[in-house]
Amino acid sequence: MIDARKHKPFLGISLFILSGFLVTTMNMFVKLAADTYSPIEIVFYRGLFVLAIMLAFIIGTGKLSLIKTNNTSLHIQRSLTGTLGVLLVFWSFQLLPMTEATALHLLSGLIITALSAVFLKENVGIYKWSAVLMGFVGALIVLNPSAETLLTAKSIVPVLAAFTIAGVYLYIRAMAKSEPPFATIFYFMVFSVLVCGAYVAIMIGLRYEATAFLFLIGVATFALSQQFAKTYASVFAEASTLSPYAYFILVWAALFDIAIWNVIPASNVIIGSLIIIISNLIIIWREKRKKKVAS
Repeated sequence: MIDARKHKPFLGISLFILSGFLVTTMNMFVKLAADTYSPIEIVFYRGLFVLAIMLAFIIGTGKLSLIKTNNTSLHIQRSLTGTLGVLLVFWSFQLLPMTEATALHLLSGLIITALSAVFLKENVGIYKWSAVLMGFVGALIVLNPSAETLLTAKSIVPVLAAFTIAGVYLYIRAMAKSEPPFATIFYFMVFSVLVCGAYVAIMIGLRYEATAFLFLIGVATFALSQQFAKTYASVFAEASTLSPYAYFILVWAALFDIAIWNVIPASNVIIGSLIIIISNLIIIWREKRKKKVAS
């Protein structure tokens, strides 16, 4: 529950929509940087910039308690899943227009429902399972795969990315009771920098191209700023209030596609995206109804 003194739904919703714009802007910089740098290089540099800022904050404040942990193994598992997830997300934006990739990543909300039933033994009724199946039909409409493209990276990578996003959410949910958010982000960044940095150093080498490097700075800057906006949004409004507004990111993605790459979303992308959104909203509605009955 949110403190009544801090309950400002309009401000919370505004910040949440802003966070969606900021994360979409980060993805735009990812797509621009991907013309020069591989996804693993982008993940490495993003992690390096963010980690430098976090270390500066720890040193400046002397708050080592922010990174204390009692569950190293869980941090490693979460960081492995998170690093793989970010790689797949960034690769998705390299392969597909922003609107398509973003729509397919929204499958993560449906996958969370399915995984919660399998691994957390949560009760998932017929409405939610129907919504999950409906969402995957929407994904097929977005992808519009042929026999030749069904098993290509363009079809597989964004769906795998959605699975890893869902996995990270479940890890964060499991860790929330015992691990501070700062520590979770810090160790994730340490892991991604070490793993991706080792690959970059051995297989690629450090490269510098002025314009593309500015894009990398944009990736890191908007990664941090969207995190702040999202965090403060949750301070002023309940998650159930905010969740329907998550789909504004599709609007921002479409605007970037049109403005920068002159790509207008095709009718199948629009229809499939709407089906995915409706599927997610059905699950949100069922959750709200469940809580209302319980109270």
